[in-house]
Amino acid sequence: MQSQQYDILVSDLRLADSNGLQGLDVVDCAQRTQPSIRCIVLTAYGSLEVESRARRAGTDVFLHKPKPLADLASVIDRLLVEQNPPSFA
Repeated sequence: MQSQQYDILVSDLRLADSNGLQGLDVVDCAQRTQPSIRCIVLTAYGSLEVESRARRAGTDVFLHKPKPLADLASVIDRLLVEQNPPSFA
């Protein structure tokens, strides 16, 4: 993330076969290195508390698995449009 600019980050909440919330560490790192990045977190282990933590970490969208890829693509499209609103001359 330090050498490449990204518009969107999609991360699972739990990474590396653990019970932690490493996906939020990824979101935090992304927000520190690229403040304009839009973040999506996917999880099968969500709760209101975890979703609240994710939002405080900078997550734009918190999705519960399973989620069809078409739905994820729609969310990504929406975030990209919000990030780059059309200009009217």
